[in-house]
Formats: sequence, structure tokens, C-alpha cells
Amino acid sequence: MAINSAGTPITSWQELRKDVDANGGVKTYTMEVLRDISQYRKLGVHVRKQIADELLKVALVAQGPAGPLPVYQEEKVRIYALGGPVAKVIHAARTPDEDQDQVLREAAGGGSDAEEILLKIKDLVSA
Repeated sequence: MAINSAGTPITSWQELRKDVDANGGVKTYTMEVLRDISQYRKLGVHVRKQIADELLKVALVAQGPAGPLPVYQEEKVRIYALGGPVAKVIHAARTPDEDQDQVLREAAGGGSDAEEILLKIKDLVSA
């Protein structure tokens, strides 16, 4: 059973959402945590589908190492809040196009405006 930042067990999807929010909109859990919240014993295909649906109901998304939800309880899954800054970056990384490239540059601190400002500062300092 997962324990949130306040030291209490996470036993519902709403509590999971609060824990994700308390951690900047993103947190990694094991599939065991999600399975326990769903109150199932195995992580079959239908249980994983239901977990994904329950996460969406509280505006959360799961991302495993090779796709949405891993099969084994020991595997880790990243949970993030829909519409937040982390979701924006993850979406950008998974969507190849020029606009999303710019989102990634900005997230990495290298947006075109930042580069131009830095060059101007260097010019002023060296003058």
C-alpha cells in the first residue's frame, strides 16, 4: 500500500490524485499500488483497462516504460495530471511536429527567446 506525503495510506483514486498534485503533478508508483486501489488481485487486461478508466475520471494518466500500463505489479508507472505542465511536455515528446519541438526546447530551457537573450547579454559583456 502506498503512503502519501502526509504519511497516510492511499486507498482511493481521489487520494491518488491529491498525492500526484502534492508532488508537482507527477509521481511514479508501482502497479501494485494501482491494483490495490482498484481492489483486484491480478492485473489482467480488463483490470488494467478499468484502472486506466478510473485514472481518467480523476484527470490522471499513466505512462509505463513501454506504453500505458505494465502487466506486473513490481513494474513502475508514471502518473501525471492531465492538462498540467508535465502532461504538456510528455505530450510534446510523444507527438513529433515542429510546434511540439518548440515545447520541448522551452521545457529544456533552450527556447529561441532564451538563446537570443543570452547572445545579447554576451555581446554586451564583451563590448
